[in-house]
Amino acid sequence: LSRTQAGPSLRFEPTRMPVRKGSGQVTLYNDGVSDLHILKIELPAGAASGIAAGTAIKPGESLKLKVSGVEGSSSIRLFTDDPRRPMREILTINSR
Repeated sequence: LSRTQAGPSLRFEPTRMPVRKGSGQVTLYNDGVSDLHILKIELPAGAASGIAAGTAIKPGESLKLKVSGVEGSSSIRLFTDDPRRPMREILTINSR
């Protein structure tokens, strides 16, 4: 395995979180070979999430990131121990 494949690897779908009535969700995947740890989540002001820092996703598994209280277009920042991309930004888009 290459060095970048040896650790955890975060992927999420959809790549932009559709938000309807202030709530939205994306699925987080760990495509790596070791546990992926969520180190920190930065949410827009007034928003809440069911995932907390310290959450781990096992290799090959997924987890739904549900967010509520999102107003307008904004972004969510995920900080993980993914060695290739330790910070990922998920943009929210209004869905009608």
